[in-house]
Amino acid sequence: MRRRRIMRWVAFFTAAALLAVGTYGFAQSATVNVTVQPAYVGVSVSPSSIDYGVLPWSATSTAQAVTATNTGNWPANLTILGDDARDVDNHTWTLSASPGSEQYTHEFSTDGGANWTALTKQAQGLASNVGAGQSAPFQLRLKMPTGSASTKAHSTTVTVMASMP
Repeated sequence: MRRRRIMRWVAFFTAAALLAVGTYGFAQSATVNVTVQPAYVGVSVSPSSIDYGVLPWSATSTAQAVTATNTGNWPANLTILGDDARDVDNHTWTLSASPGSEQYTHEFSTDGGANWTALTKQAQGLASNVGAGQSAPFQLRLKMPTGSASTKAHSTTVTVMASMP
């Protein structure tokens, strides 16, 4: 009888221990939901086109205001570069630091026109650490060649790029 009572107590304590394990979480789990979005930068410019109009040889255009906006969700460094200008017959005016025959200069300013920098075909700094959704205003102007074999309208592109700092 005593042995039976001991066995009952052992069974009781074993059951209680098993119940405690299930009740107090020794065999339970929990989860943490995690979300992450990649950082990215982008850029838009406004206006997207500029018409300097009709200009005589060696003339400098009036400055045109442009705004570059970081369309990403992370700060961006903005760079700018130019290119040669071509007419419909593919006649080329070469982008140059100073105007000459068949050479034109395209410049940008980030300080309201107090200082001008000639565009090159290599990226140059335009604005640093522009916040997500923030803008960087600048100006463009063009200096005509001193002369050319072509009197047709020429077109070119100015490229603004965004990169992570």
